[in-house]
Amino acid sequence: MTPLELADRRMRLQMQVEHSKGSRALVLHTQQETANSLRVAKESLEFLQHEDDLARACAQRGREHVRTSLVPFVTQALQMVKGQGYEFDFDFTFRRDSFETDLRASNGARWGDPRRSFGGGVCDLVANSLLLAYLLAYRPGLRRFALLDERWPNLGKRDVPAVAKFLRYLVRQQGFQLVLISHQDEFYGCADLVHHISQANGQSYALSEHAEQEPAVAILPRGL
Repeated sequence: MTPLELADRRMRLQMQVEHSKGSRALVLHTQQETANSLRVAKESLEFLQHEDDLARACAQRGREHVRTSLVPFVTQALQMVKGQGYEFDFDFTFRRDSFETDLRASNGARWGDPRRSFGGGVCDLVANSLLLAYLLAYRPGLRRFALLDERWPNLGKRDVPAVAKFLRYLVRQQGFQLVLISHQDEFYGCADLVHHISQANGQSYALSEHAEQEPAVAILPRGL
């Protein structure tokens, strides 16, 4: 082999060595970039998981706050009207990408949906108690006012006095101001001011019965 051929071979070997070094450096660089990308992705996933866990925890606390704010009030209403054996509760169930509430009531012997299992009187009482409980829990700084327009259509006559007593309790102890519109005469006894509405010759007339104290409850029967 001539000196020129030896020099050429030596140069080719040197180029192969340099190319090999460059390839190894490129591989190491690529591996390092891949490792960094995986680390960043892992950290992002951990952050998102943490955020998701935090959001779930906040939502759970919010749901528990709603339960603790509403359940005792509705249970108290049921017990004052229907008896000590009654209870109320509800759960949140995740359906169709959102939370829904499953209402439950008990008469001391069994639990069931208050809209179907215990008659319309219990359904009316639960519905109105939830409304009033919401006002009590989430409007603490405001004077609590509620207009109950024919809100007790399924309530039995024997339960009306107990409901009236419960409403009087709300007025005296919880600072509510209530206006009831009803055909049920049994409610009149709990009112501080009663308006009897009648109609003659195409016009409506109101006859008022005033009490000595400042009105807190008014009954507006819509008799035509």
